[in-house]
Amino acid sequence: MVPDEKCGQCRFYIEKQETIGECRRYAPRPNVLKINWCKVGVDHWCGEFELKHTPKQTQPQRQ
Repeated sequence: MVPDEKCGQCRFYIEKQETIGECRRYAPRPNVLKINWCKVGVDHWCGEFELKHTPKQTQPQRQ
């Protein structure tokens, strides 16, 4: 594992609180009363990490 490959930097991580979020890699798991996404910590990790995409910066057009 590369040090930066943690849930908080993953494209599937959705932050819900400062150090807790939801992993959206797979479909949510149904429960009796509601549907639950997997809860993970910002510093957790797994083997399916994908870096968050950053918006591409547009280059000024040359004239």
